[in-house]
Amino acid sequence: MNILGKVLLWIAVVITLVAAIPLTTMTLDVRNKWLGEVNSRRDKMADSMKVLREARLRVRRLDEKLNQQLQVWGDVWTAPRSGVQPGGAGIVELGVGTSSGIGLKAQQQNLPPAPVYVFANENGMSQYLGEFKLEDLRADRTAGRLVREPYPQEVTNWPAQGEFTVRESLPADWRATVVQLDGEVLIASTKLRTQELALEILNEQIKESQASLDSRLAELGGDANPPVGASQEVVDGLVETLRKYETQRDTLLAQVNRIRHQLDASYVKLSEIVASNRAQVEQLSQSSRLTNVQASSTK
Repeated sequence: MNILGKVLLWIAVVITLVAAIPLTTMTLDVRNKWLGEVNSRRDKMADSMKVLREARLRVRRLDEKLNQQLQVWGDVWTAPRSGVQPGGAGIVELGVGTSSGIGLKAQQQNLPPAPVYVFANENGMSQYLGEFKLEDLRADRTAGRLVREPYPQEVTNWPAQGEFTVRESLPADWRATVVQLDGEVLIASTKLRTQELALEILNEQIKESQASLDSRLAELGGDANPPVGASQEVVDGLVETLRKYETQRDTLLAQVNRIRHQLDASYVKLSEIVASNRAQVEQLSQSSRLTNVQASSTK
């Protein structure tokens, strides 16, 4: 190689080195940028994996809680457009049917569906209506009949229409509480019926006593509507009859008193006449004896 070739070679090497330095610098910058991006993505992925693990843990806990709730409450159905049938028989129309799974298993097995527990949702409050036997299963609607006879005025306190919640089961303590309350209501209802019967008996006695009192008052004060052929005493009443008899008695007593006074006066007058007559007879007797004595002396 001649000198010119060596010079050109070194010039080419220098030019290559001069051109390679910016390119290498740019390559290093790009490499550093991608490494930073990779590290950032790795950190984000680590954070995401942590969040995912926490989310999976929460989901697992929620699944466990849901399973616990399902074991206690069973399946739950929301029944919109539900309502109470009129008549007070304790029948509700539920806006949910076999298409949602309610009573489907029993229907497929030709078995009577298990009872369900119905709650009415109104103004953000939940009202327990009771245990219902499912009837007339349809795809989108189901009828439920209360398993017991409704209490007086119970059905009138249920919401006529709205969204109901249907539960497959109740917790054991809830069922025990419901049974206890039903027993207390039954005892209270029995006591109430006993008191109502006693009240009916007392009212009947009062009614009979009032009738007897009215009869006695009619006897005493007179009967405004006397029966046909009734005597005047029945028409006038015992009080007025006694008043009339007392008036007659007083009149007779006055007459007797007047006659008694007249009799007393006559008796006094008669006694005076008898005494006068006796005196005259005595006087005549004495005169006769005196005359006889004188006549005897003269002889």
